Amino acid sequence: MLGFLRAGVPSGVPKRWARTNAFWRKVFGRRRLDYLIREYVAHYTHERPHQSLENRTIVPLPTITQGEVRRKTRLTGLLRHYHRAAA
Repeated sequence: MLGFLRAGVPSGVPKRWARTNAFWRKVFGRRRLDYLIREYVAHYTHERPHQSLENRTIVPLPTITQGEVRRKTRLTGLLRHYHRAAA
């Protein structure tokens, strides 16, 4: 299947394609895909503001006006949520 890599194709595109394809096969194993979906749904419902809800979250968060600002990351920093810590 990857014979074009050994054939000395001058373009770097086939090599990049092979690297990218191997990356996605690794990332989207069954357990990993379940984890990615679970984390994204949690971020989407609990942390992400929605314009149709006047920039509120689907699951309401307590309103805290004082306290230290903290960052919560999901998916190794791909998704970030900033919130105030309870005083």
